[in-house]
Amino acid sequence: MNLTINQAQPTNYIKNQLKNNKDKKFILNIDDKKISEEEDKKLYEVYKKSHMAHSACSFEEFKKNLITFPPITAPGVVRKAWREKFEKCTTEEE
Repeated sequence: MNLTINQAQPTNYIKNQLKNNKDKKFILNIDDKKISEEEDKKLYEVYKKSHMAHSACSFEEFKKNLITFPPITAPGVVRKAWREKFEKCTTEEE
């Protein structure tokens, strides 16, 4: 049994995961977290403006009980795209 390692074709698993020292999936996750935080801040502003919601429950309870489209559990990118599209649409499209 030969236990030597084949050095003719070294493994390039690092090159496959990292290109230009950047992992694209990792960067997308960070960007999505930033966008989700921005969307949560906008939702918090709506929560603060609504005296009824603000006095009745905490922000976490407000998020749990909120029925919206797209749902709060959707990625931040999706929520941002729908919010921007809704802001640009006319009253007929709403």
